[in-house]
Amino acid sequence: MTKVSTFIGTICLFLSLGLSAQSSMNMTLLGTWDGSTSACVYGGVVCYNEVWGYADGNGNEFAIICSPEEVHFIDVTDPTNPTLVQTFKGTGRSIWRDVKSFGNYVYVVHDNNETNDSEGLWVFNVSNIGSGSIQDLGFFENDFKRAHNIFIDEQHQRLYVAGSNTEYNGLIVYDISGGTPQLITSVQIGAYIHDLYVRDHIAYLSLGNSGLYVFDMTNPNSPQYMDDFTGLSGYNHSSWGTEDNNYLVTAYETSDKPLVILDISNPSNMTYITQFKYPLLAPNHTDNIAHNPLIKGDYAYVSYYEDGVEIFDISDPNNPTIAGYYDMVANSSYNGTDRGAWGVYPFLPSGHILVSDDLTGLYVLQFDLLTPPPPTCTPDFPSNITVSIPSATSATISWDPVPDAEKYQVRYKLKNSSTWITEGTFGTSKTITGLTASQLYEYRVRTFCGDAWGEYSPLARFFTATCPYPENITFSQYPNGDHRLEWDAVTGATKYQVRYREVGSSNWEITGTLNTFKRLVGLNYNTTYDFRVRSLCP
Repeated sequence: MTKVSTFIGTICLFLSLGLSAQSSMNMTLLGTWDGSTSACVYGGVVCYNEVWGYADGNGNEFAIICSPEEVHFIDVTDPTNPTLVQTFKGTGRSIWRDVKSFGNYVYVVHDNNETNDSEGLWVFNVSNIGSGSIQDLGFFENDFKRAHNIFIDEQHQRLYVAGSNTEYNGLIVYDISGGTPQLITSVQIGAYIHDLYVRDHIAYLSLGNSGLYVFDMTNPNSPQYMDDFTGLSGYNHSSWGTEDNNYLVTAYETSDKPLVILDISNPSNMTYITQFKYPLLAPNHTDNIAHNPLIKGDYAYVSYYEDGVEIFDISDPNNPTIAGYYDMVANSSYNGTDRGAWGVYPFLPSGHILVSDDLTGLYVLQFDLLTPPPPTCTPDFPSNITVSIPSATSATISWDPVPDAEKYQVRYKLKNSSTWITEGTFGTSKTITGLTASQLYEYRVRTFCGDAWGEYSPLARFFTATCPYPENITFSQYPNGDHRLEWDAVTGATKYQVRYREVGSSNWEITGTLNTFKRLVGLNYNTTYDFRVRSLCP
C-alpha cells in the first residue's frame, strides 16, 4: 500500500505576477470550431465536454467532440479550418460524455443526469470518414444504460466501462477485436470507479475520494488487488502512464491540489516521486483544478479548466517543469470546474493538439517546442519505381524511399482514359485493386515533404494480366439427360463464358454464367461436342 501522510511540499512553478491569466506560452492557436446545436447545461456554461481524435491512415485527421446531446465529427486535416463532417444526436442529455477510438471505430458513453433516456455504449464505424461517410451502429444498451467513462486497453482489444448504472461499484468489460462490443464480463471491484487507465491488463482505478487503486485484470472475472495510493486527500479523478510504463501522472479534481507522479515500474509496490502544479494566477491565486492528464513522449498534457491546457516536461520525473500552456479563459480568480478546458488529445500524427473548452468548443493548437524544423528534403519523385502484377485485376507499384518524405501519391488511369485516379500511402508501395484484365494502364508517383508536393515521376505503363482460363473442367450428366460442365474457380474472375459445338460444325453456341458450372440442355444424343470455357475478369 503506497501511502504518504506528510509531503515535503509541492513543486509550484510560478511565473505570473498579475491578476489575470496569461494567454499562452510555447503554444500557438491554429483553428477553432464552435457549432453545437445542443442545449447547454449546468447553468448554460457546459456546451461541450470530452474530445478525442482519429486519423484515417491516409493523411486525414479528425476531432470528435461531445456536447450534452450530440457527438460532432470535425475534419482538422487543415488545422486552420476545422470543418464539420457530421453531427449525431443521442437520446440523452448530460454534462458528462466520454469518447474513445480504436481501429476504425468510435465509442461514446454519457452519464445522464437530466433525463431518463439511455444510450449504453454508442458505436460508430468511421472507416469511410475521409469520404464524408460515418456509420452510426447504434446504442448497445443491453448491459448498461449510462456510464461515466470508458478506456481501451489497445494491446488486448478490451474496452472497460466505469461508473455505469448497472455496475456502479465495478467494471463492465468488452472484447472489441471485431469492432462491435462483445461482453466479456461485468464484475464488482467494491467501490465507485470514476475513471481508469489500463495498460497490458493492469488497471489504475480513480476511486474519487477513496484514492487510486491498482488491479490486475488479466482474468476480468477475478480482478486481483495489487496496490493503492491514498496519501493525498482530494478527489482522485484520472491518470495516465508514460510510454515506457514506468511512471504515472494522476490528477485530483479538487481545488488547490497538485498533480502527482508515481513510479509504477512495479505496480504491486508503487512509489511516490513528487507532486507539482502551475497556477497561472499565482502567486495571488493558487487554487486551480486539474481535470485530465494524458502523456505523449516526454510531456504530460493536462486539461486544467480555468487555466486552459498546460504541458509539463516530465523527462526527469523528479523535476517536472512547465513547457507550455494555452488559456481560453480570461479570469482573475478561480471559480471551480464550470469553465475552461475539459479535455485534451495530443496523439494525432501531425502533432497538433485538440482541446475542448466547455463553453466555446474545439481548439486546435500547436506545441511550439515540438514544431519540426523546416524539412531539409526536396520532394523529388521516387527512384527505382517497379510494378508487379499479382492478379489480373491488381498491380503493386513500389519505389525507393525519398529521404525525409512524409507520404506519397500514386495516380493511374487506363491509357485511353482522361480521368486519373489518385491514392495515397505513407509507405513505399501501393497495391491498386479493381483493375480491368488485359489492359494497358499509365501511372505516376510523387512525394510530399517540406509542406509541399513534388512533381510526378515520368509517365510509365503496365499491362494487367490476362484472366487465366479455368482448369479441371469436368463433364457429367443429369438424370433427365441434361449435361453439366464444371470447373475450378479463377481468382479475380466475376463470370465465365462457355462455348460448344458439334464436332465438324463451324458454329459455336455461346452462353454465360456467374457460377463455376453450366447446365446445358438440348444436346443431341450419340453426338460428339467440342467445349471451351474462359474467364472474364473486370
